[in-house]
Amino acid sequence: MEKISTLVSIVKAVHTQSTVGRLAMDKSWEKTKQILLTHSVQRPPFSVSVFSLADLQAITHYLLHTYFRHYKMYQYACMPTFVLNIATLELSNFVQTSPIVPPLQEFMNQEEYDIEQALIQKQKEEEEAKRLEEERLAAEAARQHEIELAYLAAIPDEITVKVLAALQKHLGQMRIELEDQIHITEEKVIQKLSTMDESHPSKMAEQQQPSKMKPA
Repeated sequence: MEKISTLVSIVKAVHTQSTVGRLAMDKSWEKTKQILLTHSVQRPPFSVSVFSLADLQAITHYLLHTYFRHYKMYQYACMPTFVLNIATLELSNFVQTSPIVPPLQEFMNQEEYDIEQALIQKQKEEEEAKRLEEERLAAEAARQHEIELAYLAAIPDEITVKVLAALQKHLGQMRIELEDQIHITEEKVIQKLSTMDESHPSKMAEQQQPSKMKPA
């Protein structure tokens, strides 16, 4: 009873999918084989073994000589049809009017039309050239990025570590030299300021003025 119930459910599912989906015979047969296969191999939860190999042979022989032999008849009899209903509406008060045509003076002549078309064509060409240039620049940027990534990937890790160590050492030496230079510059500035203070007139006057002796 389990095999009969399973087979009836499979045939019903295949028939419903074939009629609703308007499947061709080969597509329907492929779907039938797939469903039968999932009910012939014990591999839960993907499939469960209901039919044996002998059962599969008997079922395929039965379906090919019954259902699929008259597949087009089942399609014609069971496929849903669509009916189109057309309704007409009579307009008793409808008045047809002719379109309003502007006077010929408002139209452009052939020369103006040619100029306008030339401008439109030129604008299209400029836009197309701009688009191609943007695509070229984007492709070139992507290519440069890929080359850079490939170059970095091709460099061994050992070389990268050595380069970073040498760079750190060079930066340390540059920092020391810069600090020494700043120190020397500060000393020169302080020395120059002290020299300027000594040569200032007020300072010189103070140095030349005799000191007043306090009375005893």
